[in-house]
Amino acid sequence: MSDVYTMAKKALEEAVGKEGFGAKVAGWDKVFQFKPTDGSPFYLHVKDGEFKLEKGEASNPVATIVMSSEDMGELLSRRLNPVTALFSGKLKVEGSLMEAQALAGILS
Repeated sequence: MSDVYTMAKKALEEAVGKEGFGAKVAGWDKVFQFKPTDGSPFYLHVKDGEFKLEKGEASNPVATIVMSSEDMGELLSRRLNPVTALFSGKLKVEGSLMEAQALAGILS
């Protein structure tokens, strides 16, 4: 299996290619942190319809997604529902749950 950073990059590229993506993120200037419990952290900065995925930790993310690399890979490949993951304890969100839901909306 690919590493979760590569999977996130692929999922984002697919989302950007979908019709209406630009409208969904118009006016955004948001940073989302991803923290695999068994891997290296990375973050996503979405600004004015563009995204930048970087390895490392961001200062002041609007939401931080915490879960295992395996579960994060399942989530990014759309085999794990984010609501199910949250209520089963596989997914923890630090910061704004509403912002995390907005992110899930652009990735689905």
